[in-house]
Amino acid sequence: MKDKKLMHFRYIFYPFLAFLFGIAIAKGLFAGNILPIVLTCVLFAVYIAFIIAYRKWKGFVLVLAFFLVGNGFFFLGSHISTAPSYDNECVVVGRVTDNFRDYSSYDSASYYIVLEDVLINGEHAKNVYVNISAGKEDKLEPGDKLTFKANLQTARLFNLGQFNSFYYRNDIGYLASTDYSQCLVVSSYLTFDESLRLKVKDVLYSNMSENNASICYAVLFGDKSDIDYEVKGYYQNSGIIHVLTVSGLHVGFLIALIYFVLRLLRLKRLPTTIITSIILLAFNIVCGFTPSVMRASIMAVIMMLASLSGRQYDNLNALGLAGFIILLIKPLYAFDIGFLMSFSSVAAIFLLYRPISNIFKRVMPDKLAEYLALTFSAQIGILPFLSTFQTSVNLLSFFANLLIVPLFSFMYPLLMISIIFILIIPAIGKVLWIFDRGFDLSNIIAKFFASTSFQVPLLQFDLALTIFIFLILFLTSHFTIMKKAAKFISGSVMSLLLVVSVAVNFIPKAANTGFSTLNSGQMECLIATSESGNSIVTYTNLKQSYIMRNLKNAGIKNVDYVVLEDLPTEEEIDLWTGYNVKKIICPCEGGTSIILNAESGKPVNAGVFNIEYEQSGLGVKINFDDVSIFLASFSLNGYNEINSYLQNNFFDLVYVDGSILYNNQGYNQINCFELGNLEFSLEPGRSDYWRLD
Repeated sequence: MKDKKLMHFRYIFYPFLAFLFGIAIAKGLFAGNILPIVLTCVLFAVYIAFIIAYRKWKGFVLVLAFFLVGNGFFFLGSHISTAPSYDNECVVVGRVTDNFRDYSSYDSASYYIVLEDVLINGEHAKNVYVNISAGKEDKLEPGDKLTFKANLQTARLFNLGQFNSFYYRNDIGYLASTDYSQCLVVSSYLTFDESLRLKVKDVLYSNMSENNASICYAVLFGDKSDIDYEVKGYYQNSGIIHVLTVSGLHVGFLIALIYFVLRLLRLKRLPTTIITSIILLAFNIVCGFTPSVMRASIMAVIMMLASLSGRQYDNLNALGLAGFIILLIKPLYAFDIGFLMSFSSVAAIFLLYRPISNIFKRVMPDKLAEYLALTFSAQIGILPFLSTFQTSVNLLSFFANLLIVPLFSFMYPLLMISIIFILIIPAIGKVLWIFDRGFDLSNIIAKFFASTSFQVPLLQFDLALTIFIFLILFLTSHFTIMKKAAKFISGSVMSLLLVVSVAVNFIPKAANTGFSTLNSGQMECLIATSESGNSIVTYTNLKQSYIMRNLKNAGIKNVDYVVLEDLPTEEEIDLWTGYNVKKIICPCEGGTSIILNAESGKPVNAGVFNIEYEQSGLGVKINFDDVSIFLASFSLNGYNEINSYLQNNFFDLVYVDGSILYNNQGYNQINCFELGNLEFSLEPGRSDYWRLD
């Protein structure tokens, strides 16, 4: 009897998927969370059903083995990334990288920097993310080697169900705050890649407008931190933010440029492959080995080697091998949105490009149909992950990409060539005015599409939802060779599971009495719920998308009160109105009935909550249910000022910088402890939720 085939089993790609899933699910699986356990059981049950029907056990054993190895790599990656804690003030020595943010005003400065080559109390340690307060005349530069004393907070990669990619990518183990007057600069030097990036930045800012120079720098190196918030919002809301992030698109442009030059030189395949690989390695170094650049570069090298050896290039296996290499080096990239978006977009192109292009070719020219199919497939692939940082999606983003991608495909190679020549001959830097006008045009396109009313709400996709969507796409693609009836049945089963997954997302969670925290860089948020079910949210400098995700993870659909340091914007007021908020409390005069002005030093009542802002600006006190909480204003003060204040004031709970929990005896890291008349315990399987016992 002839063997029935379900698919051509890829011995690299499918084990990679199992390996990726094993890492991504391990945290919840071993914590005993019900949903990861159910999801794993369902997926393996469905897979075993297919195996029994098609009698292909070898593939199942391989997939299961790599799933279990993935579980192990999650714990290995977590162990490697976890830094030991320090209870007392430490002596820190480290070099300032060019991951450097200068928030200076007319009379003061505030630096947010990453220190590498770190010594803590004389021992080698992970990188430190430091906030340094400085005066107007104090200057700090990338490359400076500093030494100072500070209390160190251990950086947490996982907080409230979210993964901090910034910490992981930059190997940050600690957070610290100090004053410039407490720092001593002992030497200064730059690495080659830092020196190159800073020289390019200087060239851009010297010859272009500030906004366009920041965009241009992002296009070249993927660093979007200097882009104006409003301008970045245009690109994000129009659905073309990917052109500002160095990705496979940019690597493709770069390879095309390299091949064009090497063809002019009439080089053969072997030297072309070697030179291209060396340039791609250098490009990865300059871009900081971001996941999308590594993925595209590895796949490009695999394609060149396949051509060189005369072997057939298999796109799925190439994608799987690239994923294996990256995850073996950095296992927790399985939680990194940039990594997942890069792989999902390429996978979606492989799955959807052929059927979509065939449909489009019926009504339009072949070249246009192929381009549209490529864009449409990639957009579908990244959709599940957009919901992690966007609350809506622009239905016109497809058309925005039709305009912006050709523009960037023309500008990017020319920009690379121009920068190389300008670094050699600085006098020709004025030629960048051409790109200044080009980015003016791209900004106009982004602003136009961002201002349209074709924005629809984007619900957050969880892991189950994302998996079932991609399984449906896979089962209906040309990669499965089942009969139409079998495809229909399997697709229907996956669709039913998809519907169940969506329904589970809408089941309300019980709101526990306690505190949930969220930390993202220097942004902080606390949600407190009372015994009566009332909720209060306080945050500083936090994006609305983070707030909405935070509330969803905490199972809160209504917020009674919001506490702010400053007067909210109209956009913020509209957001909280959607959560049926009763009052927004801030120490500023407001122009709407929803804003409650709390004068410093004078307590105000908001339902069961009693709120008082400290006159010194140190923070805000909240009392409810016999609980006394102090939320320190870390954005305005350092640890020394806060600790001095706490020596003379008692609180059950002190919340500082997004993730530090204090009582008056200092930070307590154990899983169960007493504060005042309360006993707190860490919720099982959670590092971010504290329950009152």
